[in-house]
Amino acid sequence: MTATRTPLAGRTAIVTGASRGIGRATALALAGAGARVALLARSGDALAGLASDIAAVAGRTGGAGVPVPCDLTDDAAVARAVADAVDALGGGAALDVLVNNAGAFIIAPVERLSPADFRATLDTNLVAPFLLVACGGSTPPAESAREAPRWGYGAEHGPAHWSEIDPAFGA
Repeated sequence: MTATRTPLAGRTAIVTGASRGIGRATALALAGAGARVALLARSGDALAGLASDIAAVAGRTGGAGVPVPCDLTDDAAVARAVADAVDALGGGAALDVLVNNAGAFIIAPVERLSPADFRATLDTNLVAPFLLVACGGSTPPAESAREAPRWGYGAEHGPAHWSEIDPAFGA
């Protein structure tokens, strides 16, 4: 069976929270468009099932899903997961897409929320996305070797004096 050329053919991606809901749907869509996707979540069994589902629907596009079980509240596990994902997606391939979908929240009055619960929420929602980028989970192309990578709305739409803050954001 010959692979059909698609918009994301040959691209690599990481999707966190891939075992269910929006993360699962996003992983299926990316793979269906031809991307090779590292599927991150805590549930290895659910990820294996998703990888099978991806194989069934994305074979013609060249897309693939690779399960990488990971607890995003564990810094070392996040770093290992990124390294494992890069190896599984083609050994040293640059990662093109990072979808930070995983999220945690606890519905409780603040007086009943333990510090450990609060830290776990911050680790999942704030620290893990930072670590995924820092470990190589997103490598936006730079226009020149000296230009700093730019992420987020402010980098593209910030004030005219960005270069005063950091010369790498110069004109």
